[in-house]
Amino acid sequence: MSKNRLEVIIKIVKNVGNFIRNSIIDKNNIYVKTSKNDLVTKTDRDAEKKIVKVIQNNFPEDVILGEEFSEFSEGKITNYENIKNLWIIDPIDGTTNFIHDLPYYCISIALMSNGVLKMGIIYDPINNECFVAQKGKGLRLNGKLVKVSNEESLSESILSTNIPRLTDGEMRISSVAMFTLHSKARGLRALGSTALQMAYVACGRLTGYWGYKLKPWDLAAATLMIEEAGGRVTDTGGNPYQLSTHSILGTNGLIHEDVIRILNQRS
Repeated sequence: MSKNRLEVIIKIVKNVGNFIRNSIIDKNNIYVKTSKNDLVTKTDRDAEKKIVKVIQNNFPEDVILGEEFSEFSEGKITNYENIKNLWIIDPIDGTTNFIHDLPYYCISIALMSNGVLKMGIIYDPINNECFVAQKGKGLRLNGKLVKVSNEESLSESILSTNIPRLTDGEMRISSVAMFTLHSKARGLRALGSTALQMAYVACGRLTGYWGYKLKPWDLAAATLMIEEAGGRVTDTGGNPYQLSTHSILGTNGLIHEDVIRILNQRS
């Protein structure tokens, strides 16, 4: 991985992070995408444009998969193994938090080369925390090497999840799993940003995260971070992560099988 490539992306995420942090939410510039729970703001779109412009200027041959604008349709991700350099961008993961001035959201950018995650950057502009993972080089938080936690049991663990819009049948199954995990774990949190919650798993603040109905830009960077920090990532059925994965489980590895078993209980 080119050092220059990493430096370019770190610089732009910090610049864009400052832009997001200083943005004023205009209620007239909040738009509904697929539902009242799936929102986008002018700030999301402007932030992504800034990131995309820098990538295109510096690496014009690369392909971009962004949440708000994309030259590479998510529906065509079946051929991603043939793309030399694919950037996967979420300009604000946690848009609803951002809209309501809840200080928990981030920028997430991953680089995948021929189907392999090579680099992940997650930047929390509120706390000025920059998580950087490179394939085979570990995970660093503001330059310091960090690892997943060492809790060996659910009773010692703090878990985290998302709360998506589900069908009645999906909700019944999800509720049983959530109740069971909540009763067995030390604590359960739903903080509103999948990428940042997974980054917290990677640096040991949380023991595990699971979520449903997610997108590539929610997961790619954070998946590499957990793996590079010594943890484990699969879908909620225990299958290996792919760009097409929409349900996720990331843990310190030690509690992974216990969580999978509970998530897949049907009664």
